[in-house]
Amino acid sequence: MRHARVVFGVKSSPFLLEAVLEHHLLKYLKSFANSKRAVDILLRSFYVDDLITSLDNESEILPFVEECHHILAEGKFNLRGWKYTGDDDPEQVTSVLD
Repeated sequence: MRHARVVFGVKSSPFLLEAVLEHHLLKYLKSFANSKRAVDILLRSFYVDDLITSLDNESEILPFVEECHHILAEGKFNLRGWKYTGDDDPEQVTSVLD
């Protein structure tokens, strides 16, 4: 019998999450080479369980979000809780460091 669950809060959980994410993303890249840019961003932009990145312009946001959702859903990951800090109105800016 194989273990299929990891208890969160265990000291090794972030390491195991990173290893599983990397394994999934590299495997996905072999099958879907046209997603190379998104996979590269995902591989280098996670901090523990948060994805922190930036894009060149606002028109890339929705396609990037959709592609990332699709890529991670293939591995049964649920990417959620997006923050956007590109608004010119300072009252609308969300600090991602709070």
